[in-house]
Amino acid sequence: MDNIGAYLVANTASCTPRTTLEVIQGAVAGGIEWIQLRAKDETAREFFELSCAAAQLTKGKAKLLINDRIDVFLAARAAGAAVNGIHIGQKDIPVRLAREIIGEGIIGLSASTDEQLAQASLDAEVIDYLGVGAVRATPTKRITQPRWVLTVLSVQHP
Repeated sequence: MDNIGAYLVANTASCTPRTTLEVIQGAVAGGIEWIQLRAKDETAREFFELSCAAAQLTKGKAKLLINDRIDVFLAARAAGAAVNGIHIGQKDIPVRLAREIIGEGIIGLSASTDEQLAQASLDAEVIDYLGVGAVRATPTKRITQPRWVLTVLSVQHP
């Protein structure tokens, strides 16, 4: 697995006043190599079209991961878009089943509690990376539990 480095979550709900594609284009131009495309309020067709357009901007320059929607990822891949994988959360399709469905591709999983981390450890062979969630509240992640994240960080980097 590559070193992820800086990882952009391009959320359609928080890119204003720019478009999501403008944000992605700027991020790629600035050297971001991992982009998660998040579109919670769009229809499946709108998310599919956005994914295909984003893939044109990221192809050969950055990994493009589709948030939550395996169907959108599969449709974009079937249409020839250079999408690289998915990022799923705890309320999405179970990660082992997601791996069976997508086959080749990157799978990222969010985990926010000790129990979720323990389960992720059991599922490690089907997960490519683990997202530990927001450390502070954001416009799209208001509920955070940063205490354990900060504990882990302090143990790793005293």
